Amino acid sequence: MDPWKRLHHEFNELMEEENRIVQQRGLSDRCYAYVTGLESGTRDGWLESITTESLQVRFEGLATEAGIALGSPPGTLPLKYWLHRLFLDLRANNSPLIRIHNDTGGFIEHLFEASAIYCARLDRRSLEKTVMPGEDSSVKQGVASPDAIAEPERRRGYRTEVRQWMALEGLRTIEAAARHLGISHSSLKSIMSDRGKCRYGEERLSRVLGRIGYKGE
Repeated sequence: MDPWKRLHHEFNELMEEENRIVQQRGLSDRCYAYVTGLESGTRDGWLESITTESLQVRFEGLATEAGIALGSPPGTLPLKYWLHRLFLDLRANNSPLIRIHNDTGGFIEHLFEASAIYCARLDRRSLEKTVMPGEDSSVKQGVASPDAIAEPERRRGYRTEVRQWMALEGLRTIEAAARHLGISHSSLKSIMSDRGKCRYGEERLSRVLGRIGYKGE
């Protein structure tokens, strides 16, 4: 079974079990999460209003697995990365399951349901990639292969691609994006620009394009 399809199913099971517990005990709240650091590039998040300890432990295991599947960067716990990406997806889709607290954070309500919805979207995207012509196996898995895109005469100027990736990651500034990618501010600006002196090598460019999910033209 596709990992996102399986995770969708397991998050749904948590949601259904939570619904039963809420109804049986007459509870008013379901599990939710607070996420912060959305715009700065740092990530933090934690669970609130836990229905039962068992549900919490099971959710944390699934969310950790999901964060790893999304490619959580070094130094970021996969669970926190999952909450971060989940919030960004819900915000991008104008979901009623989030409450914006300020520019840097907010709440994910009905956390199990929200996670199941996001997995369904990721499963759909995975299926779409399998039917796109001309893709190799690494692209189908959502990983850009440097060998596949390291053509001898590569074009310059990846501003659109970098900006799209920044929006997905919730990064507002080039400085934050450069820190996230582990390169200098000047190198990232040069990668984005089609003018001026080239301040990066092919190896660095391939690594950056792989990180932002660029799949070639």
